[in-house]
Amino acid sequence: MRIIGLFFPAFISISIKHLRNPKHTWQTLMVLVEYGIYVMINVLLTTAIVTYVLNVTGVTVDAFDSFPFFTKYMVIAIVTAVFVPYIEEIIKKYIEIKFKVRINDEEEKERAKRD
Repeated sequence: MRIIGLFFPAFISISIKHLRNPKHTWQTLMVLVEYGIYVMINVLLTTAIVTYVLNVTGVTVDAFDSFPFFTKYMVIAIVTAVFVPYIEEIIKKYIEIKFKVRINDEEEKERAKRD
């Protein structure tokens, strides 16, 4: 049950992301990287919800062997996994970060002096 609880919700996130945007290709390496990222995001968000919203403390990996906890965790994880691709899409659409990298050496300074 541990493996299902940790890795299955990320499959849902990947599927939703690729179904919503047919431009995405199913390249093995890229899908594995995305899958790993979704595993981390989904587990962190679900754990945060269980710990801080539901106020369940002292949760360890052994809690996944308890069927009542596993069921609650999976419901929260699946709901989180469904919303994560949509939140990612919204963030990509409205938030943009640009970096400008410049060469900082003598040639650049000399070129600037000449201009």
